[in-house]
Amino acid sequence: MDADQKYDTTPPILTSLSVSEYTDAEKPNRDFKKFTVEVDNLAIDDDGNSPIRDIWVSTIDPNCRAVRFDIRDEADGLLNSETSQYVATIPFLKQQLGNYQITQIVVNDHALNASLYSQKAESTHPSISDIFSVGSTSIVSCPHFNNYAADIDINVPVGDTYVGDFSATVSTNDSVTYKLERASDSDFDIDLLSISESGEVSFLDTVTEATIGGKFRIFATSASNSELVRELTVTIIVSAE
Repeated sequence: MDADQKYDTTPPILTSLSVSEYTDAEKPNRDFKKFTVEVDNLAIDDDGNSPIRDIWVSTIDPNCRAVRFDIRDEADGLLNSETSQYVATIPFLKQQLGNYQITQIVVNDHALNASLYSQKAESTHPSISDIFSVGSTSIVSCPHFNNYAADIDINVPVGDTYVGDFSATVSTNDSVTYKLERASDSDFDIDLLSISESGEVSFLDTVTEATIGGKFRIFATSASNSELVRELTVTIIVSAE
């Protein structure tokens, strides 16, 4: 590390992330997405400020697999530490078209200070759980839960019945089937819950102080391709509020 990197102890902060359309006149039949990341490379009480090293965006792809997009990595070389915008134009193959959901974003600098954003991390960001489409929206894709990108803890107050909206996005010509299952590591009684055709989960009866929370699993399956399934583990915490 040089002197600036050695005395830089403040992680950079993600300000914004946008995923937009991009076309290349030389490749009119190729699908692209333009990722634009805005970063605040803070230097709070630091003697130095090191350049951004890595930025990556983790997603679940149209086949329900984890895929990472590198917006910047250390092989790109050093930029000025005051650089705040980073752009990557990423091409997609035909078999990669469909809907993607953002699950995690990581930004770090050359002093190895890092900020990690995800649904259950210490920090989150409005872009987490965003869904973007590559190519036609009619391409059969993995169901992505609109409000949740990963396993989640949910507080349900005494006196309520509502747990959450687990509706999922699929292609324009597809639909979703939902299913609840017991979690293998929890004694939670799944029979206390119901799920609607639109993916809303509720208790059958009003939650009381005697209601015991716990874990359950929820599955969203594409009606057009039963191999495309998203799963979340939900932990219900009964609160006195």
